[in-house]
Amino acid sequence: MLYASAYYSSPEISLFPLDGSESESKALPIELPMYYPVALGMDITENKIYWTDPGLHTISRVFINGSSPEVIISESVYDSYGLAVDPLGRNIYWTDTGTNTIEVSRMNGTMRKTLIRQDLDDPRDIILDLRKG
Repeated sequence: MLYASAYYSSPEISLFPLDGSESESKALPIELPMYYPVALGMDITENKIYWTDPGLHTISRVFINGSSPEVIISESVYDSYGLAVDPLGRNIYWTDTGTNTIEVSRMNGTMRKTLIRQDLDDPRDIILDLRKG
């Protein structure tokens, strides 16, 4: 289980194994500035964790062991509180309450596109149905 906590002095993303191998969660050693990590997603094919940070206006990713952290989107991301990872289609989707949009890009941040920009009011989350495509 992954979760983000955003205490004022030490924001972090933590992992709690559900297989009973650990009794406590461990913060991932991410060498990348974080201010307010909120939405999390995981690419199970490459073992990468993705997250939004509305405080820094970024979308970032890192391997599950904390290595190779990188900001993949840093332009025109305002208040992104929802994120969904599509490991089959190799895309990420996110909501942005600052622009009232739902957007998509490739997993490396390229080929960004706005999918929905009308009739949305503070979109907060997004979920994909991977079985139905």
